[in-house]
Amino acid sequence: MARQSLPPTLVGLLTAAASLVGGARATAILLLADVPYDLHAVKSIVGKTPLIVASHKPDVQQACLEDKVTLVPLIHEPHTRQVQVSQALLEAIADNLVSTGDKVVVVYTAFDREHIDTISVISLSERLARLTTRDLQRLETHVPLETLRRVVDLAVEIGREGRESHKVGTLFVVGQHRKVIEMSHEGVHDPFRGYAAKER
Repeated sequence: MARQSLPPTLVGLLTAAASLVGGARATAILLLADVPYDLHAVKSIVGKTPLIVASHKPDVQQACLEDKVTLVPLIHEPHTRQVQVSQALLEAIADNLVSTGDKVVVVYTAFDREHIDTISVISLSERLARLTTRDLQRLETHVPLETLRRVVDLAVEIGREGRESHKVGTLFVVGQHRKVIEMSHEGVHDPFRGYAAKER
């Protein structure tokens, strides 16, 4: 498949994105692409930073598969770039490519329809706190939206504040309570706590 060479502005933006990763303590670079760029060239610019490409275009998705670049396929719908960024981040979290407390450097088109022109550093914990009903509807789930909204709000609150000012591990299971109880058992230890050797 033919690849489009990287325009100088995109090279500059990717170089800037790669340098932002360290200062922002970001864990990945997310590129929203509408064109099948030379992804080997993109990877050489971003270096060891994990690269995620998000797109609804079949040719970009095919390029990712061929070049072995992590892909987040997007649903093709007429919506704004901000909605696409939110969708890409939600899908990346759902696919365990990034975690809810991470920061991600996003490179995308915001103003110019033809060319990538924007870099944003996005804190996923802050982004999750601002999820809209439309964002939640995009998740592939049968959970009622109000339930999902409350669980996400609670998870964000615990992630920020912990419990009694201490970091805690928390697991949420959403489902029919009788089935959940049948498949659950009480544990006597906190599986998320790092126990000292004496306590094990």
